[in-house]
Amino acid sequence: MLFVDNRDNGQISFACQTSFHFLRSMPLRFQPMDVSKLRNQFRLYLITDGQLRPAREMASVVEKAIRGGVTAIQLREKQAQREQILRYLEALRPVCEKQGVPLILNAASWFPGIPTDLLDGVHLQSSSWSWQRQTLLGQWLDKNAGLLRIYSAHSVAEAEKVVPSGIPAITLSPIYPTPSKEGILSPLGVRAVDEARRKLPQTVLVALGGINASNAAEVISRGADGIALIRAIFDVPDVESAARSLREIVEKAVATRCSLA
Repeated sequence: MLFVDNRDNGQISFACQTSFHFLRSMPLRFQPMDVSKLRNQFRLYLITDGQLRPAREMASVVEKAIRGGVTAIQLREKQAQREQILRYLEALRPVCEKQGVPLILNAASWFPGIPTDLLDGVHLQSSSWSWQRQTLLGQWLDKNAGLLRIYSAHSVAEAEKVVPSGIPAITLSPIYPTPSKEGILSPLGVRAVDEARRKLPQTVLVALGGINASNAAEVISRGADGIALIRAIFDVPDVESAARSLREIVEKAVATRCSLA
């Protein structure tokens, strides 16, 4: 995936503008892509639920989710051993690649020697970002600069700090209350989406945390390019229908926002 560096000295409109001044090359197995397509790629970002499902079962769920409209997958199985991570990647890779959906690995699951042809990017967070340049992970990222890097920010200030380092996309969380962050992080609220969009107009912004069909349109209307979720797809009996409904909500909200820009 190669991105075009469309430098623009003019004002950036967050809703529909394609300029993005620090884009770098992406894995060559994808077609050339501009920023608007990168935003589209993260319209519906599905994160695996950490339940250590069998690889075949996970691939089946992901395949259904992609059929429904999921546009990117993050493998986030922090308790899995490296052999299990490899099995997951090997099972998910053909499913994602067939539909042109990027497969992103959570940095907590990275290990030396992991085959780069099994993934399209790495999802970083503060625990890995702070020490990555002094570790094998940092050296590996430097060597594989073509991989997409998306960063988990838990405040707008944190996002502002990392974006200049070459991060093209961030998840901002938690926006709403969510069991996974209860007692750990307080909800940021939709005003954080407003602020992030205003301060980082050229960054792909994905809202995460408590997102579901009832509030997805709200975060998009505030400036998010897409939504990231786990339970709203993994915890329902009809994965494909749930994904399709969420994708329709997101696309409708994006169209409405662009029409008002």
